[in-house]
Amino acid sequence: MDNNSSFLSSTVLPSTPQPDVATQAQRIVQYLTDKFSMIQMQAAVGYLLMLALSLGLVLYLRIKRHVAYEGDLMAARHVILPTFEPLLWTLVVALGAYAAFLWVAVGLDYIEWLFDPVAQTAVYAGRQFIFLLLLLYFYQTSVSVQALYRSIAQALALSVTPVAIEAVATWAHASGGLVPYVLQTVFRALLCALYIYMVARPRSRATITSLRAFCIFSLGAQAVALVYNELFRQAATAPALIEPATTMVVVAGYYDAILPLFVWWLLKADTGHWRGLGERACSLQTALVATDVQEITSAQGLHVLIEMHRKHIIDFAYLKVISRVGRGASADVYKGKLHSKFDVAIKVFTPPEINEAVVASFSHETALCGVLDHPNIVQFHGMCVCPPTICLVSELCRGSVHDILATQRLYHTRQHIALDVCMMLDAARAVAYLHSFSPPFIHRDLKPANLMVDHSHVVKVTDFGASTQQQQSSSSSSSGDVEATRVSSAASSSHHRHLTVVGTVEYMAPEVIQGKGGMAVYSEAVDIYSLGITMWDILHPTDDKYGGANHLQIFGKVLAGTRPGLGDHVPLHLRHVIEAAWHHHACSRPSAALLVQWLEAILDDLLAPLADQLSQVVKFATGQKSHDMQLFRGEHLVDCMFDLEVVHTIPEAMRLGNALLDVGLLHHFKHTHAFENSPSLYSFDPAQMDAERPRGLDSRRRPQSLCECSKLAQGFRSTPRCRSASRRMFRLKKIDESPLKLKLLDELTLSQGGVSMGSSRSNV
Repeated sequence: MDNNSSFLSSTVLPSTPQPDVATQAQRIVQYLTDKFSMIQMQAAVGYLLMLALSLGLVLYLRIKRHVAYEGDLMAARHVILPTFEPLLWTLVVALGAYAAFLWVAVGLDYIEWLFDPVAQTAVYAGRQFIFLLLLLYFYQTSVSVQALYRSIAQALALSVTPVAIEAVATWAHASGGLVPYVLQTVFRALLCALYIYMVARPRSRATITSLRAFCIFSLGAQAVALVYNELFRQAATAPALIEPATTMVVVAGYYDAILPLFVWWLLKADTGHWRGLGERACSLQTALVATDVQEITSAQGLHVLIEMHRKHIIDFAYLKVISRVGRGASADVYKGKLHSKFDVAIKVFTPPEINEAVVASFSHETALCGVLDHPNIVQFHGMCVCPPTICLVSELCRGSVHDILATQRLYHTRQHIALDVCMMLDAARAVAYLHSFSPPFIHRDLKPANLMVDHSHVVKVTDFGASTQQQQSSSSSSSGDVEATRVSSAASSSHHRHLTVVGTVEYMAPEVIQGKGGMAVYSEAVDIYSLGITMWDILHPTDDKYGGANHLQIFGKVLAGTRPGLGDHVPLHLRHVIEAAWHHHACSRPSAALLVQWLEAILDDLLAPLADQLSQVVKFATGQKSHDMQLFRGEHLVDCMFDLEVVHTIPEAMRLGNALLDVGLLHHFKHTHAFENSPSLYSFDPAQMDAERPRGLDSRRRPQSLCECSKLAQGFRSTPRCRSASRRMFRLKKIDESPLKLKLLDELTLSQGGVSMGSSRSNV
C-alpha cells in the first residue's frame, strides 16, 4: 500500500505534502484500491466492445462484398471501398492491443499502473490515437495505403505527445505540478479546436452530416476526459470527488465503445462520395473544356457519348480482381471477374490523386471505347472508380500479338503463313472501322503490344488512350471512294490537327518524326504506317527491325527511307502490300479499307490449296467416298490441321477454320455458326475451291453469298430471319440506335461550334 501511495502522491499531491494532505492521500489510495478491480474491468469491457464492433464491421464488409459480387443490388449499396479495410484492421490491432493489456491486468490483479501517471496517460493515448487516426485520414488527399500510413504516423505522433510530456515531468520530479498540467490542458484544447474547425468547415468528402456528427462525438469524448482528469486533480483536496471521477472514467469507456459505429457511418458516406464521383463521370467531362486538353475534338461531344453510355460506369462492388497478368508503363493489367460471371481484363491505373479532373481525363478513353463496336475491337465493359485506383474493364484475351509472337520461337516449324495474314487482316479491319467515322478516329499507337489475341486467335485493337478524332474543315467533302489508293485531299496538312507526339519510336511515321516542338500532324496515314511495321513484326517474330539501333538512329533511318528487310518467305503480293503501307509519303499510302481488300485477296489465294489438302485428309480420315457429300465435324478438321502441321494450337486451328469460312471455301451445315472445335458439321465448297487463282491484288472480291458464314466467321452477330412485325419493329429500333446517337452528337457539337462526328461510312 505504501508503494501505491508513492505513485499517487506524484499525480494528485504536491511534492511536499502536509500531514493532512497525506492523510487524504491515504484515503484516496484505499478507495482506488478497493474500486480498482471494478474500474479496470469496466475499461476492459469497453475496449472489448470496440474490438468486437470493429471485427464485426470487417466481417460485415466481407459478407456484403461477397453477396454484392454475386449481383445483389441491395448488398452493393452497403459495401464500402476495399481500400478502407486496412483502416478497419488498423483499428482492430490497436484496440486488440489495449484490450489484451487490460484483460491481462485484470487476470493478474495488476494495479500498479493505475498509480503511474505515465501509464495512465499512455492508456488514454490509445483512445486518442483512434480518434485522431480517423480525423487525419479524412484530411489526406487520397485514400491509398500510403495515405493510411501517413495518417497512422501523424496520429501516433500527436497521441504520444501527452505521454512524452508526462514522462519528462516524471523524470524532472515535476509530475502533478502546474507546468505539466498547463501543457496537457493546452494540448487537449488544441485538439478540441481541431474538431471544432472540422465541424465549421468539413471536408468535401463523405457527407457534411456524418463528418460533423463524428467531430461532435469526438468533442464529447474530449470533454468527458477533461472532466474526469480535472476531478482526479481536485480530489487531492476534496476526497469526495473521487467517486464521481471514477464514475466518469466508466462513462468514458462506454461512451467510446460506440466509436466503430461512427467509423462505419463515415466510411460508408465516403464510399458514397467516391461512388458518386464515378457515376458523375458523365458530367465531369465538361471540365475538360477549361483545361488545355487539345487531343479531343469536342469535349462536349464526348460528354454526350458518356451520357449515352452510363452502363459503362461499373460499381466496384461487382468487380473482383484475381491476379496480375501484365505490367505496363502507366498501368498494371489484372485478370478479374465481373458480376461473378464474366472473365475480364482489368487495366488498373493508380494516379497520385483522384479528383474530378483526373476522372474527367479517363472519361475520354471510356467514351471512345464505349461507342466502338466491332469484332476486331476489344469489347469494353466500363470504367470503375475505386480509389486509389481507376480501372478500365474489358474482355479477357489470351495475350497480345507481342506475346504470341514471342512464343513462336519455341516451335521448330513455322505456322502456315495464312495465319500471319489472318492477324494482319484482323488488325486492318479494326483500323478500317476506326477510319470509317467522319471525321476518322486515329489510334496513333498501333503496335503488337496494343493488339490483343482472344481465345479464338482473333486479333483485336485495344488501348485508345492516345487516340483522337481528326479535324476536318467544314468545306471539305465528306464523300469519296473508301477504296481509293490515294488518301483524299482531306489528308492534306491544312485539314489536320497538330497534336502532341505520342507512340512508340519504331512505329512512328516519318511525318510524325519530323514534328517540331513536340507537335506533329496526324492523319489516317499514320496508322497505316504503324500497321505496315506491325505486319513486318508478324512475319519476322524473331528478328530485330533495325539491328539494335537507338532511338535517334532509328529516326535517321526512317527519315532516310530505310525500312526493315523482308524475308524470302514473304509472298510477292504481300510484300507489295507492306511496302505500300510504310511508304515514305503519307499521301502515297493506301487506305485501311483498301488494305483489307488486298489482304482478303491474298488470304483467298493462300487458303485455296490448303483447303484442297484438308478436304483430302478429311475424306481419308472419315472414310467418305468421293461421290459422298463431305460433311465432317469441326473437331475432325482441327485434327487434320494438326496432322498437316499447319497450326500449333487449337486457337490457331479455330482461326484458320474461320478464315476458310470467311473466304467461302468452307460452310457450316446450316450456315448459322462460325467455325468451332466441336461436333458441329461443316463442308467444303467445291465451286469455290475450283475457282481460278491467284486472283491478284487488283481483283474485286467475289460477290457475297446469301449465307452468313462469312459474316459469322468475322465475328459479327447473325441477323434474325423470321420475326413477327412487333419484334421486327423493335429490332429496327435497336439497329438504328447508333446512327441516332451520332446524329445527336452532330447537332449538339455543331450548335456549339464543334466538329461533326458524323456517322460510320461503312461496316467493315
